[in-house]
Amino acid sequence: MANGMKSSRESALIGLWRWLSWTAVSALALAGMMLAAVSLPARLKLIGLFSLALGLTAGWVVGKIAHWRRIHHPRRLFPAATLLIAAALAGMTAESFRQWQISRDAELQAELRKSVGMRLLGPDLIDDFVQDQGTFEDYLAHRYSALVDLSRLSFPSSTRHFWWLLGIEIVAGSLAGGVISSRMVVGKFCESCGSWHEPKQSQVVEPITGNRCLELLSADQSVSLPNDAHLLLEFSTCRRGPEIPSVRCVLDRPGEAARVIVESQPDRATYDQLGLLLDEPIGTR
Repeated sequence: MANGMKSSRESALIGLWRWLSWTAVSALALAGMMLAAVSLPARLKLIGLFSLALGLTAGWVVGKIAHWRRIHHPRRLFPAATLLIAAALAGMTAESFRQWQISRDAELQAELRKSVGMRLLGPDLIDDFVQDQGTFEDYLAHRYSALVDLSRLSFPSSTRHFWWLLGIEIVAGSLAGGVISSRMVVGKFCESCGSWHEPKQSQVVEPITGNRCLELLSADQSVSLPNDAHLLLEFSTCRRGPEIPSVRCVLDRPGEAARVIVESQPDRATYDQLGLLLDEPIGTR
């Protein structure tokens, strides 16, 4: 029981480490992606489609990282990836606003300095005036001006529409990315090995190979298989795992009930020989 609790605790720590490392690596990867996306030309940033494409790409990236970190729970990965991608898209929007504000302030300062009346106020007053301009609502109005006719909407009303459009963009992109990432970790995973393959805890072998297995596993050398029987080897854990499993040898013969003829806990040398025997190509037996 103590060994079982220790094994369970170790599995929990391994699982926690996988999730923490996935989160850290994914966050760094997404941060780099979003910074690169901000610098793309404006003509490539089609409203709606750009966020959706970016979300799908981000989902593929975090899905690849999850597969690499051996995270094999699609239902858990979906909400985690969705939230991470949503945070990344929100961060990209904030950085886009910051860069737009810097560009807009520089243009406004240049225009004001050309004005005779504003030039008399001095550079400090011009800077103070410019800093009061360019709010986030102004940025949203600029961002969605191609979709919304600003002349037909009062500014408070249009601001509400802009926030809705931004929310739809982020939610759609993050959900699309979450779906993609969760689909990338759907597959056979062996808990014993911690690898992406179907757990292998049994194998049927023909009589010749079965008798060679019995010679390795049984202290009673008189135990053998009839020519019309097969041997079913049952392993307590996946035979590809790091631990040496116990092995049950089951006689499978037509017309008879299957029965256990040998139970063994092989040592490392014997288990390695058994593995070589079971992995041997059929043509060489």
